[in-house]
Amino acid sequence: MKPTRAQALFLAGAASAVLAIVSISIRMLQSQAVPPEPPLGFRIIRPPFEISALADAGDVILAGGRDGLFTLDRDGTLLEGAPEDLSFRYIRALIAEKDGSLWIGHLHGLTHRSESGTRHWTEADGLPDPRVNALLREEGDRLWIGTWNGVCILEDGDLRPWEGTEQLLTPMVKVMFRDSRGGLWFGSTISPEGGLSLFHRGEWHRFTMKEGLPHNNVNAVFEDREGVVWVGTGFMDRGGAAAFVFSDGSWRMERVLTREDGLAGEKVRSIFQDSNGVYYYGSEYDGVIRDVGDGDSMLLTEHNGLSSNEVKVFLEDGESVLWLGTKYGLTRIAPEAMPSQPGVTATTEDGQP
Repeated sequence: MKPTRAQALFLAGAASAVLAIVSISIRMLQSQAVPPEPPLGFRIIRPPFEISALADAGDVILAGGRDGLFTLDRDGTLLEGAPEDLSFRYIRALIAEKDGSLWIGHLHGLTHRSESGTRHWTEADGLPDPRVNALLREEGDRLWIGTWNGVCILEDGDLRPWEGTEQLLTPMVKVMFRDSRGGLWFGSTISPEGGLSLFHRGEWHRFTMKEGLPHNNVNAVFEDREGVVWVGTGFMDRGGAAAFVFSDGSWRMERVLTREDGLAGEKVRSIFQDSNGVYYYGSEYDGVIRDVGDGDSMLLTEHNGLSSNEVKVFLEDGESVLWLGTKYGLTRIAPEAMPSQPGVTATTEDGQP
């Protein structure tokens, strides 16, 4: 009996996963040694534990993940724990507004919290799926909501499905991003299908492994200060980072970085560039590569400051402090802890390297 398409996709994915698990298990066993105390300028904060979203809310930092929403002061001291409301579990997106209100995308829908109260949106209110993965705020009153089954828009209190969902490679949306030229990027993590969908100037452009994307699972989209859009891809022991440049009126994939090019691991979980121009490429199992430039890079792991080797999200606050949300805790890195120029060595409190 010939398997259905869904069965074939499941079997292909299962076979790939088994092979990858063997490789990953060996790697994880090799890293079971108890990590040392974090170096000067690093602080590991637990709880919270699993963190998938961060937001700078003025005087405090907000962290969301498996166990709900946490509030920390600028030094990393926990001020509030997770709420008892279980609907706040598995937070995947946070947007802090200037008026002090907060948008929360989580397992059971969308929540808006403000001084006037709290409001929730679920499937009953028009969400295509209760599992919200991504939020994108536009100027004015438009909020894009990416879910496991399509995109919708909340504007002037009206929630409506976005007609562009039908043009996506898959309705499962993991990440959304608006670039500086107005393009909308949508990434999914539903390999072997999935990939990257780009809507720019009224036209659709789609990228999968057939077009050179390192992997069809898209985990992160980020634009650097030079206008290059970086796309982090991968699943377990496969993937890489793809750089897209804007040329002759359109976006094209210029190059791909993999572990062989110096990335910490195959799967790229997150990408970030700080205010000094330093790049960070987060992996699933192998830590973060911090690239200062001119061939000067550093591997950050649990053994030299990270709370976990899997870094899911980065945030730089107004004081140039870097916050890393990981699979097992939050890492706070003071600006003086690491050099921002090639060839410069960080110093300790007594001025020694």
